[in-house]
Amino acid sequence: MKTNSTAIKGFKAVDFMREVRDKISMDIKDMNFEEIQKYMETRRLKLSSTYNSGSYSSILESNVVSEPCTSTYSKVDNDSKPENNSN
Repeated sequence: MKTNSTAIKGFKAVDFMREVRDKISMDIKDMNFEEIQKYMETRRLKLSSTYNSGSYSSILESNVVSEPCTSTYSKVDNDSKPENNSN
């Protein structure tokens, strides 16, 4: 079994998510919709610049699918009734 060597020891994802969610909730509690939109956009841009370092972007680029999906799907007719083959 492979283990992820890039995992952070002792990191609790749920606790981190709750902490960030609570901070955002406190920051936006008195804002109107337009202010919240601006806050989220500013936060997104700030975080994206943080994670656009060379090592992170190379990880993202390595996970991009290089060829488009060529699978096709046929429509399933759910209205058709199954054939009754009982004799």
